[in-house]
Amino acid sequence: MRPGLFIAGIGLAAVAAASVVLLRRRDESHRREHAAQFGWKPANDLENELQDRLRGLTLMQVGHSRCVEFVFRADDGLYLFPYLCETGVERRRQLHRWVVAVAEMPHQRSFALISSQAWLMAAAHLPGRTRKSLSATSGSSAGLTVLVEDEQDWKALQSPAVSEWLHGQPATRSWECHGNLLVGYDPGPISDAGFRDLPNDLRQFRQLLRSHAEARSLTSAGSV
Repeated sequence: MRPGLFIAGIGLAAVAAASVVLLRRRDESHRREHAAQFGWKPANDLENELQDRLRGLTLMQVGHSRCVEFVFRADDGLYLFPYLCETGVERRRQLHRWVVAVAEMPHQRSFALISSQAWLMAAAHLPGRTRKSLSATSGSSAGLTVLVEDEQDWKALQSPAVSEWLHGQPATRSWECHGNLLVGYDPGPISDAGFRDLPNDLRQFRQLLRSHAEARSLTSAGSV
């Protein structure tokens, strides 16, 4: 190879690399601006901490090549991030995308998973966990299943108000309690609905659980 061609090749490679960096920065800037419209701010310094706390999440036990692309945080402490993983090998490899929203609960709770996804239930069905169908109200969709470690701890899921609310959620959405974290996740890439609907529903679900716990405390106190 002549020196001139070799130098030209290096120059083209450098230009291509610079173009990739610029495109990534432009995409990141656009992503931040888009998220800011819904009240989300980057939380890159908390990614490792968040992943450590969510290490036992059922969704993150499935597949391989798992990746949290980036993390956003709202002023009220909620986290939101796209999660990627792959299943299969070689030509049968398949990429799966999820939008995950995370909220902290005031107290530690035992494990609970609410979903209509059979594969997710199978992945989480460990010894000591009880699986049952969640009572459906009239006119609601069937097929919602709950998997819990402590049935007494999760009596709220069988209350009419909470059960009706859960059956009104998108059929592909799943909910999981892991320690003091309440998590909701939807399949697919992040979108306006991901920035808005899933986090808002997560806030509602957390409030429903709080209200039920407060009502139970008042009832217990009144019966003493």
